[in-house]
Amino acid sequence: MNTSVFLLALSFLPFFEARNQAANFIIAPPAEGVEAKAEKPDMTGYTICPACVGKRELLLEEPDFGQHDGRLLGGSKKKRKKCPLCKGEGRFASFMDPADITLQIARDHETFVAEHRGKGELSVGEAFVPHDAYESLDRNKKKMIEEAFGKACTKCNWSGIEACKKCSGRGVLPCPENDCKNGFLVTKTTTEKTRRRSGGMSGNNGYNRNSGFRSSSGSRTKTIKETKTTVLVCPTCEGAKFVLCPECNGRKAHPCKKCNGLGIKKKGGGF
Repeated sequence: MNTSVFLLALSFLPFFEARNQAANFIIAPPAEGVEAKAEKPDMTGYTICPACVGKRELLLEEPDFGQHDGRLLGGSKKKRKKCPLCKGEGRFASFMDPADITLQIARDHETFVAEHRGKGELSVGEAFVPHDAYESLDRNKKKMIEEAFGKACTKCNWSGIEACKKCSGRGVLPCPENDCKNGFLVTKTTTEKTRRRSGGMSGNNGYNRNSGFRSSSGSRTKTIKETKTTVLVCPTCEGAKFVLCPECNGRKAHPCKKCNGLGIKKKGGGF
């Protein structure tokens, strides 16, 4: 189930067009006050909390591991509480899935290329220039045009973000507590109890096969092991079964380290 909530209008086309416009200023400088501002679309939004599925609270039902002997079927304890994973918000802020962004960028770039080729324009690096202007370009100007448009960062491919490696872009991790079972901490403790009975010495070195007691100096002892099961809400995940990823704090991704979040190679394309 996709738990991300984002606008469907996410598009990188304006970003590519603005970069192309800036690159063409090398050929025909803009009028005073005119500029091409290349801004990537807002890739942030919200992720529906996987613990409460947007309901803002959890219904915790204590599982039966034999901790209450003789309890009637269906008599398990139930408790409602504010979801600890999303703090009762039902969602948390995050980036869009980096894989979805990569797909969107590929589609928008394909559209960008198709539209400019359809106009008969020619490519100079990633940029496109009018056919007539192309003929007058020398090597120097072509290089300036290429650098003005820039090249995609090889790690994030224009997006400026990369998926968090620790949580593989999910934003959450399963509860790290080893004994946590579906939000509950199940522990078993075994204790030994010794019972004594007074009485005389018996045969077979003081051991009575029928009772299991061993006698010594007029007393008989028997050791019994008892196992107690304790079920409590897990103190680590507080019943949510998940914890926010400590690396991205639930945001699924972080700014690309290779390009410092610019989305382009550091050399050239300086905006």
